[in-house]
Amino acid sequence: MRNFSFTLILLVLFPVHAFAYEVPERDYWRAFALSLINKSREEQNLKPLGLDASLNTLAQGHAIDSSLHFDESSIESIVSSYIVHMSSDGRTLLDRTRDENITHLRKIGENVGFRARSGFSNVHRAIEESLHVLHNSMMEEVPPDDSHRVTILTPEYTHVGVGLELHHTSGKNKNRVFLVTNFAIFTDGRERFIPEVGLRPDILKRIHQVRMRVMERLKRRGIDTASQ
Repeated sequence: MRNFSFTLILLVLFPVHAFAYEVPERDYWRAFALSLINKSREEQNLKPLGLDASLNTLAQGHAIDSSLHFDESSIESIVSSYIVHMSSDGRTLLDRTRDENITHLRKIGENVGFRARSGFSNVHRAIEESLHVLHNSMMEEVPPDDSHRVTILTPEYTHVGVGLELHHTSGKNKNRVFLVTNFAIFTDGRERFIPEVGLRPDILKRIHQVRMRVMERLKRRGIDTASQ
């Protein structure tokens, strides 16, 4: 294994208020984050990346670590507790990669970032908005401070793993979305898995609920819905 790169982005924005501090349908949001990355790569005539399960595990572990050890008590505590690329126990990206027994790597890179919000009135919408903001901010970087953009647009990368975690401090109306993406080149010719991104899960659920209510009303009226 050789070559590794680190990049960081930090965005602090404060909209609305509410609740929900768990990442629902995380696989959907991994596919969504991948779609943003691949769209930017396509615009530069680069090959799309595929999701890799081992990289997902690597990225998710670091996202969870970042969230668990985040201290928002003050500006100083935020700066000192945000672990960026070094884990809370002092491990580097390469250390974490070895600990996860990820093999056949020729190059690996990492983008990390978080977005602050005053609340989640709709957790799905909040995650979608945050992923757009984080990704667009990375892609809007200009030299010499464009390390996130360079990582996303590195032609040689073949796969990516996405880690996503939410953070809430009890008693405070502060919430954060932590995002970790690990990019890699594998030498074993593994498949590039690119899942399709359909309707947002909460929208899909509402459509299903409406459909079930309509069918129930038709049923009560004696209308056969078996062929509907």
